[in-house]
Amino acid sequence: MAPLHLQEELVNSESRVTVETRYGSIKGGRAMNGTAVFLEVPYALPPIRFEDPQALPLDYRYEDKAYILESSYALQPRNDGQAAGVPFEDKVGLGKPSENPLFVNIVTPPTFPTCTGLPVRVYIHGGSQAQYMAAERSEIWVNVGYRLSVFGFLACDEPEVKGNFGFKDQWLALLWVKDNIEAFGGAHSVHQILHHASHLPDGETAPFHSAVLQSNSIVISPKTPAELRPQFQALCRSLDVDRDAPDVLSKLRNPELVSGESIMHAIETDGLGLQYGTFRGALGGTWLASSPDPMEWQRSGEFALALKRKGVRAIVVGDLTEEWYLYSIAHPVASMDDIKLNLERYYQKEMVDKTLELYRTVPDGAPVEEYKKLLGEILSDGQVHLPVRLLARDLVNAGFPVLRYEIGWTPEQGRPLVRKGLVTHGTDRPLWAFRLPSLLPDQVEIARAWLDAVAHELESVEKEGVMKRSVTQILALKEDKTIGWIEDEKWDRYMALRHVLPVEITAYYITHWQLMVGLGQNSSGGSPAPQYWKTHQICCVGTGQMRVRGRTDGPEPPNFDGNPCNAPTADQPALIENAIPSLSIVFSCRCIYFHSKANGLSPPLQATCCCQGFLLLGYDQGVMSGIIGADNQFGTDFGNPDPTAQGNIVAIYDIGSAVGSLFVFFWGEQLGRKRMISSGAIIMLVGTAILTSSTTRAQLYLGRIITGLGNGLNSSSIPVYQSETCGGIVRGALVSLNSTVTIIGLVIAYWLDYGMSFVSGPVQWRLPVGFQAVFALCLLLQVLVLPDSPRWLIAHGHEDEGTHVIAQLENADSLDDPRVLGKKKDIELSLAQESAGGPFSNSQAQT
Repeated sequence: MAPLHLQEELVNSESRVTVETRYGSIKGGRAMNGTAVFLEVPYALPPIRFEDPQALPLDYRYEDKAYILESSYALQPRNDGQAAGVPFEDKVGLGKPSENPLFVNIVTPPTFPTCTGLPVRVYIHGGSQAQYMAAERSEIWVNVGYRLSVFGFLACDEPEVKGNFGFKDQWLALLWVKDNIEAFGGAHSVHQILHHASHLPDGETAPFHSAVLQSNSIVISPKTPAELRPQFQALCRSLDVDRDAPDVLSKLRNPELVSGESIMHAIETDGLGLQYGTFRGALGGTWLASSPDPMEWQRSGEFALALKRKGVRAIVVGDLTEEWYLYSIAHPVASMDDIKLNLERYYQKEMVDKTLELYRTVPDGAPVEEYKKLLGEILSDGQVHLPVRLLARDLVNAGFPVLRYEIGWTPEQGRPLVRKGLVTHGTDRPLWAFRLPSLLPDQVEIARAWLDAVAHELESVEKEGVMKRSVTQILALKEDKTIGWIEDEKWDRYMALRHVLPVEITAYYITHWQLMVGLGQNSSGGSPAPQYWKTHQICCVGTGQMRVRGRTDGPEPPNFDGNPCNAPTADQPALIENAIPSLSIVFSCRCIYFHSKANGLSPPLQATCCCQGFLLLGYDQGVMSGIIGADNQFGTDFGNPDPTAQGNIVAIYDIGSAVGSLFVFFWGEQLGRKRMISSGAIIMLVGTAILTSSTTRAQLYLGRIITGLGNGLNSSSIPVYQSETCGGIVRGALVSLNSTVTIIGLVIAYWLDYGMSFVSGPVQWRLPVGFQAVFALCLLLQVLVLPDSPRWLIAHGHEDEGTHVIAQLENADSLDDPRVLGKKKDIELSLAQESAGGPFSNSQAQT
């Protein structure tokens, strides 16, 4: 026997419950489990088609009736592939389609009205079967109805159709709940909706304190009304309405002239065209401002800070392991052209073109299933997997508490139409809603444990107000039905796709430039100046790119390229500005350790090679300070040099460094990073040999110039090589590590000089001078086994070799891996932008 619908339970029950609201009495009923239920309670006036919703006036009064019937649901297309496997009545109830779904369904625990001040959960996706969850967790559940599809999201600039009606419905519902929920025993707190809340006027707080985003987030700013004009015109064409007529909106808004059913028929039969059949939010207007761009606002950190100011405490966001399947049957496809058109339902054409370049191409004549699978993968990546990670990254970078989750198991009987029982989009609803009729006895305990785990972790992050785990750690319901924390092994794969996004491309180039600025501040040698670290504080933290945590127990290190990093702390600016070496080395080493690769190129090897050059730089700068003099063994061997001569011996080193740096400036790009570094190491060995065997000042001067030349080549080439070969997840830490090992080189030189001062004879200065050959030899041996950077290889026509190097760096099994293709595309785009209008000569670049 099929389980009763909530309406059937209420009709069969004689128990009635009455509450008093500001709009009069509302009479509800009790379900079989004792929960008090109020169905289809209006929160706004009946809407006018394609116009903003209107709040209930103060003199509005509810009808004198029992609110226990599922009489209507939002008019919407019935061919929704993403709802496959779910009985339609379970999704919408037992009512009839209507253009007026502006009502809420409220379910309170059996303890109502005895207990009050209960937590409130608002589920913004319609539905009414919340009696099980309310009873299980002693929470009030509110399900919100709102306008869908064309009725909720039609937008255009000419004629003006504001759009976002469905979102505005949701917001009005939240405000209604905030103002009226106490009558149902609730406290003033609800869940959901974020971007609009972050732009609320000063003094106004959000009507919720946390949000749970289930398999959903924003990956790119919505289309503008101007970009959506072709969709409006396609709608008019499919309905045989003159799009240029002055009264076109009046006709479309009149149900007697254009029925809702005829509009739905046009959409369900793809009468608008494949690319126009999905209606989504629009950018601009009062709902979602175009300035600042929503994704720029999110990435900057201001979005998170604004949410905090508006009273939002935490956000939960996550996905399922096999989201792709339901997306694969969401729209009809039989060719690559169909895939492209269907993607244009969601994204701008330029982004669609760039996105398709990152995925495989299904050959003409292939089975339809292959096209469907590709569409499902692209849509699930763009609609779920990538955006939830971007949101988590941006919030964590700004210090906002986030709980990430992943579901790898859902009730098997809830996915009967899904191929091979995949854990795909929407199959987790019985868990979140604790819908007992959809769960077997043993599954009830799993669902209960999952809800308890999420609630416990959410309460913890809300109370603490800080992240205790890294952004790559996920609370997971695993395939074996156990619950625990896991590392996000798919992070790199999905984040590699982000470079097709306009905001991410801009941020990448800004960050790359800032990295060079920071290194430029340090390239003159010696310990890093305060200005260098202030530059990092302004450039990196200001763009949400780099976060340095003020203690060594954090789970993740800082970075430059949008990957995991720690939340900032109150003492962070001082730590960044002072750049404490001990903290710097700890962070950097931990970063390299945790992100080394088992196969391919090893970040520790690259890091060691690059740091070897800076260790040599620091040692070579400090070694002369402890051995030069007029009255020691060095003075005896070189004719007791006066202060001027001593200054010349020290300063002439910088002449060689300047020459080496200029050589890299003019010819480094032609010769390559690897050749420059290996040449620098060889020259350092030659210079060290000359210095160590010196018997005259002239030989000493020559040796100093040559070693300076080698160090100039190294210190100018290594930062570029490092930035072009190390992934974003370690790049920021390695910048810090370079500065630290320079200081370590100085320290080694000082202590060795001090120790040798107790030794008599020429060895007192020859050993410290010659010891730098050890560092130079290590640098040479290490760089010989490393490839040149993929950027240099691709820029100079070695595309295949460059692609193989990228694959090694990404530890990818195939050259077609999305991470490899994404990195390669980044390099090609960067090279194209740098050479636009060129090539340029050095004289042109200097004018």
